[in-house]
Amino acid sequence: MVKPDDVGPLSNRDRGLALFTIIIIAITLAMLALLQHPQQVDQTNKQTRNNVRSFAVPPGTKPTVGRNVPERAQKRVSRAKVRAVNLDSKAKRYAFTLVSSRSEMACLIPLWERESGWSATSDNPTSSAYGIPQILGLEARTGDDYRAQVRAGLSYIKHRYGTPCKAWSFWQDHRWY
Repeated sequence: MVKPDDVGPLSNRDRGLALFTIIIIAITLAMLALLQHPQQVDQTNKQTRNNVRSFAVPPGTKPTVGRNVPERAQKRVSRAKVRAVNLDSKAKRYAFTLVSSRSEMACLIPLWERESGWSATSDNPTSSAYGIPQILGLEARTGDDYRAQVRAGLSYIKHRYGTPCKAWSFWQDHRWY
């Protein structure tokens, strides 16, 4: 009979086998839990996917990006002001794939919401502004192709303001961009 005091130190091989056995048991238990509750896992995945696609700036707030604020403070403030909103249109989801960050998308959503309501057929009767970005001129006349309008609008913003947050800040001060 072996007493606990008689057992010597475990070798590296024995330690490795013990760790491997513990990992296999943990994986097996996790798989059994998934097999017993697959609907709960599907619900969690749907919630995660919905949360990843949604961002907007709260109404009445001005992003600080682009003003004379230290870069660290800009990032901190931008993240703090981002709140979830449903990306309910193809145009918003497409724009989200083209912007550089969540905070930039959080500025773009209200900008184009106020300009056109994200409508690809929006037409300004007092000017030649057309489509989602409501930019002037023939380059915006891309028909009802929301992808071309989003690309043209982001190109305009990049060349004129640098970022959607700087364009949004300008819009809040002047009610046009």
